[in-house]
Formats: sequence, C-alpha cells, structure tokens
Amino acid sequence: MPGIHFGYWPWQFTVEQVSNITVPADEIYLVFANDGLRLDEGQMLGKHVVCDRFQNAGDFLRNGGQRGRQRVVLKPGTYRINTKVFDVVNGQNSSKHGVDPETLHLRRIPEGKQGVVTTLDGLPLRSGEIAGPRIEGHQAFQDAETFIQNGGSRGLQDEVLRAGEWFINPWFATVDEEPQVEVPIGYVGVVISFIDEVVPNQDEAAADLNPNDFIVPVGQRGVWQVPLSPGKHPLNTRSHGVEMVPVTNIVLNWNEEASSKSEHGYDNDLRPLKLRTRDGFSITVEVAQVINIRQSDAAGVIAQMGSITNMVTNVLEPLVNGIFRDVGQQHSAMEFLLHRDELRALAGEKIRQKLQQYNIQAIDTVIGHVSEPEKLMEIVREKELAERARETLEVTIQVTRVLGEKFIW
Repeated sequence: MPGIHFGYWPWQFTVEQVSNITVPADEIYLVFANDGLRLDEGQMLGKHVVCDRFQNAGDFLRNGGQRGRQRVVLKPGTYRINTKVFDVVNGQNSSKHGVDPETLHLRRIPEGKQGVVTTLDGLPLRSGEIAGPRIEGHQAFQDAETFIQNGGSRGLQDEVLRAGEWFINPWFATVDEEPQVEVPIGYVGVVISFIDEVVPNQDEAAADLNPNDFIVPVGQRGVWQVPLSPGKHPLNTRSHGVEMVPVTNIVLNWNEEASSKSEHGYDNDLRPLKLRTRDGFSITVEVAQVINIRQSDAAGVIAQMGSITNMVTNVLEPLVNGIFRDVGQQHSAMEFLLHRDELRALAGEKIRQKLQQYNIQAIDTVIGHVSEPEKLMEIVREKELAERARETLEVTIQVTRVLGEKFIW
C-alpha cells in the first residue's frame, strides 16, 4: 500500500512498484487469475470468492479462488491489484486474451430495442429446452456468480435486457440487440411460448390433448391466454412466437381485382366463386365476407389454427365455397340475378352458424357481381322478344277490334 514499509531486505525480497488500476466510468475490466485451484469439469469461469475485488491475493488463494477467467468484473473505480497473480484485461491488452475491446464498454440498449442474451457458463439446458428459464437475483446478467449459483443454464436465455445501461462480462454472456415486439393498433399479439418456467410433466399423453389444452397462463409453455396489447413489448422472439390477430373487422374479398383486395393481405389468394345452378348454368359470383375476432377469443383461434392466414385458407375459404355451392344448386341462375338479397341472407346465416364453432363472429356477407351466362342471356333476350311480340300482338288485336267496331257502326 502507499506509505513507508520496513523489513523488505533486498537479499530476501524484490519490490516492484506498479500503478493502481483505474477503470473508466463507461467500461469494465476483466480479470484472469494466474494462480489458484483448477476449474471443475465443465466450468468456464472461476467462481467468486471473498478477496476485496481481487485486491487481496492471499484471501483469493486461501478462500479457494480458481485460476483462469473470472466471473466477477471490475466496475468503474480504482483498485490496488497484484498484477503478478492477476492479469487485468482492458482495451490495450484485450487481444492477448481473445477479447474484443468493444465488449469492455458499458452495454447500452436504446429505447424500443432489447438485448437477447446467450450465457457461456452454467448448467446444461434441460433436455428438449431451447432456452434457459428465468433466474432471480442476477441483476440483468450483471452478477454472473448469482446467476450460476441459483441454477442458471448456459445457452440462450428467455429473459432479455431492457433499454438501459448494463455491465456484462463478455466471458460470461453475449448480447444481440434486436427490436422489441411491436403490436400495432387494432391488433393483439398472441404469444406462443416454446419454453416453460417450470419443469414440464413428461408423463402427459400428447395424443389426448385438444387445442384448448394448449391455452395456458402467461409464462407457461403453449399459447398464452392473455395476448399482448398494442404497443412495444420486451419478449424474446427466439423462444416465443407472436401471431398478430386483428380485433377490428376483417373484410375478405373473393374477386380478381388486386385494387379491391384488403391491406392485410389475407384475401390475396381468394378468387370469385364458380357455381353451378339448379338449372345447369355455370356462374361466377364475387363475395365479400366481414368477420371479427374478439380479443378474448384470439388465443383460442390461434390454438386451433396456428395463424389468421391458416384460418382463412383452411376454414373460411372452404366454408364459404361450400355454402355458396349448396345455395347455387338449390336455386336457378335467374334467381341469383334477381334475388341476390335473399340468397345473401341465406348464405350469411349458414356462415355465421359455422364460424361460431371457431369463436369467429360473422358480421356480414355481401354478394357482389354475378356473371351472366351467355346462353341464359340468349334465353332471356328471346323471352323478352317473345314477350314484346305478344304484347304487340295483343295491342294490334285490340286496335283492330276497336277499328272494326267503328267501321261496322
């Protein structure tokens, strides 16, 4: 320590003066111990022991300190460290220890972003898991010792770093900056979690499960019952999926015009319905279907169908096609042309009843343009001409009768 010291005779001791270690305000320094016990099998970093932040090498060795890379980092401040026992890794000598000097700076996560963490030390992940469960007390991965002592696993972590400034040991964890999950206005985000905060029951018989069994409370593996509301959310998208579900009315158009397709794009592949009527004519009908998914039903819809696109492709499209084909076979082509309101109401009611089984609300069904078969038009024209001829003949007969009566008179 600074001061005057006696008894260090030159024939017995060599005294070398070294500068104090000063860590700047926005950096961390790493410590590599040149002496101590060997690391345990599978262990990557030396455990923390009481040694006054490496300023007491004797306590480090007496208390079971381990040689090699250390879990504890030196935060901003000034330290008196025995540089023969410990190598202090900073920006100037980081290449010697294979460290990128940029990782020694304070890690800043801006607003709207999140840090996805992968730890390099800890217990192995449980079989079948893709990310480690949340661990208490490690101060956002700044306390590697607490993380490991409390059972933290190496590998991808479920917990993410929120916006802020963090001291992260690059020997312990890497951080990838990613955007937070953003749910736009008019939507909710249904979360599908691929991990569980508790150890799953391996005895569950998956064959006996139905889609509703996968709707779970927040934090468990499966489809979260409570979806994300509009806004930005810190959520690890490597261990969770998020399906955006519109909770406003969804308009789906069965037509050919790209300009009339909806912005959401769910109806891009929908085409006009081709029907055969009771009297054998083939007609093409353009249809618009308005549906709504309540926020409370969003998780159930995703649990059953996986996504809104799947719902349109696998449920709504075949349902509307099938119902309109049935209606077409029960009515003539002329009825489609002249009584579309009645047929719309009939088909709309059947669609509403079917969609209720999937927790989807059918708001309205609209029949747009109906093609006019050429043969039918010929028959209509001939009928119209015949009707006009009949009317003309009747008028002629009537006029002739009147003129004849006047002539006789």
